[in-house]
Amino acid sequence: MTTTQSRPQVVCKENRLLMVGDGGVGKAALIGRFIYGRFFPDYDPTIADSHRKRVVVDDEAILMDILSTHAGEDFGPSDHAVEMCHGFLLVYSITQRSSFNRIRAYHEDIRRIRGQDALTGVIIIANKCDLETERVVNIQEGRDLAAELGCSFMETSAKQGVNVEEAFMDVVRQIPRVNAVKSIPSESPELEAQGKGQHVSRCGGCVAF
Repeated sequence: MTTTQSRPQVVCKENRLLMVGDGGVGKAALIGRFIYGRFFPDYDPTIADSHRKRVVVDDEAILMDILSTHAGEDFGPSDHAVEMCHGFLLVYSITQRSSFNRIRAYHEDIRRIRGQDALTGVIIIANKCDLETERVVNIQEGRDLAAELGCSFMETSAKQGVNVEEAFMDVVRQIPRVNAVKSIPSESPELEAQGKGQHVSRCGGCVAF
């Protein structure tokens, strides 16, 4: 007689994150770098409905479910997407001033939908910091905008992998630990241990509020 043993489960809390920004700022490349640890210049995040990664943040298992506005969606995120997400990554390119100028409007859209009291877990990301010779938005402008809106801030490079994981970890740390709990089979890919050390920024830095 054989007995069936239940498989051990790893309990994860789920955080849904929404990445917002103009087309061409590198949202897809940031997701590809974070999920796969590689730079995919032509990575298309629309090939899957969701982009998930299991991590350990400050000794707590977290299942990240990452959504992104599509490249052509320059009119802000949908109300439904904002309502269902817990954290928000507002992305601009340091080489594209128009994308920086849109960040305040994106933040206002999210604040309007969620309400100021319910708005937690927001980071402004200045991407493509490897293109210093093409920079048109200086780092202090990004810091000042983040301070004005009450967000954290980082400069990143999806191409070089600078501050990409750190940006995702930062926004997750801001989210109250009250979200849905999911049980993940222990035989699933091993949880990545992250979030225990400080990062070293090679272009820019981070400001947390």
